[in-house]
Amino acid sequence: MKNLLALLLLIFATTAVPAEDQRMHLVQPKGTRSGLKLMQLQRQNDLFAKFDGQVWVSGTFVARWPDGATNMAYKSPDYLLVPDAAAITKLPYFVLKEAPYFNSYRVRVIDLLNGEDALRIVVSSEDAKRILERKVNSIRATGRFLIKTYVVGVECDASWAKAVLIKADLPEQVALARHKVPEGC
Repeated sequence: MKNLLALLLLIFATTAVPAEDQRMHLVQPKGTRSGLKLMQLQRQNDLFAKFDGQVWVSGTFVARWPDGATNMAYKSPDYLLVPDAAAITKLPYFVLKEAPYFNSYRVRVIDLLNGEDALRIVVSSEDAKRILERKVNSIRATGRFLIKTYVVGVECDASWAKAVLIKADLPEQVALARHKVPEGC
């Protein structure tokens, strides 16, 4: 019975995954004041799009130690920008629209390529020192962030994005979290 179930699951998994020759389409939302200009669209081997220009993204900046500050396996924290719902709708993304599949790969997290510099832009030097010296597990700041060198792609049926943070417009609140931050998918 277990073997039959495993075989059915394997058959379903191989038929549920779209063939590699099916095309993904890049969606660039219209009617937004995005300063992003498409510079390169790569469809062979890797699927990604590179953009030039700058765009403001509202959301939350997160600097966090994966698995907590006491886990010494990591040499530096993760530096992420988590766009809010309004910003997600304005950022370019890929979509698969080939029957019977329809999947939107909207960006949920942007990895920051200039991590420590972004940290120093967003938080005070005292708060930056706290996270870098592993005194806290994570630090977050919510506001608006100006990014450039935006790249978006799809890999392993999940979206990814990278950018450089160059400016932050924040309210006077920064939260230091002393608990572990759950990992995303």
